[in-house]
Amino acid sequence: MSGLEKVFVPNSKPYISFIGDENRTSETIITWNDRASDKDNNGCQLGTSRSASVTIESNFFCSIGITFENLVVAVPRAYGMQAVALRLAADKAMLYKVRTIMDHIIYGSHYFYQRYIQGSVDFIFGRSRSLYQDCVLHSTAKRFGAIAAHHRDSQYDDTGFSFVNCTINGSGIVYLGRAWGNYSRVIYSYCDITIY
Repeated sequence: MSGLEKVFVPNSKPYISFIGDENRTSETIITWNDRASDKDNNGCQLGTSRSASVTIESNFFCSIGITFENLVVAVPRAYGMQAVALRLAADKAMLYKVRTIMDHIIYGSHYFYQRYIQGSVDFIFGRSRSLYQDCVLHSTAKRFGAIAAHHRDSQYDDTGFSFVNCTINGSGIVYLGRAWGNYSRVIYSYCDITIY
């Protein structure tokens, strides 16, 4: 099945689930190819967040066995080439056996279990409180990259990215976390790191 537009689930529709075959994530793919420098119908640049193939604002969102991807090939330090596969701006979301090809941007509280996330520069970024457990984080950086860029406005914000029992692999010189603001928080516990 193929669609003719990007997917957007508004916050007025809570408790939405996307269910694919959890044993064959390659069978259920939601894809698009916008980048930050592309223009909308009014001639305005989309920017990074509006380049997302899928935007979820629905609280209590659940996804199982789905691949979210953006087909744009990212070029480090190239203006407007940022592209996002999944923009998760929902609170209390859970994603299980889901693949994200290209960046994803997140806000709210989330639990990611057995996910595969692939990208090159800051391919996990946002202001959320997120736990990644038993996930694979795959860098496709040609020269350099960063896995996570977290943003906090205050030392009192109850947010951050926690990676537990994750496998980190891929290519390039890769920073595990890049400060995006003065109070960024990224924690790795019991992770297996192999970058070549």
